[in-house]
Amino acid sequence: MVLAPSATQLPTYRIWGATVARDELLLLATLLVLWATLGRWVYKDAKDRGSD
Repeated sequence: MVLAPSATQLPTYRIWGATVARDELLLLATLLVLWATLGRWVYKDAKDRGSD
């Protein structure tokens, strides 16, 4: 049986004075990419429909 690592065993990074785990960084990066993609899609759709 494989157990998940404890919080003390996860690789962590210091960013702007906050300690974050690698998984949190991956989640944040994924959410930022999705947010940017959605914004671009909405902008393109509005332009295609003739909105300024």
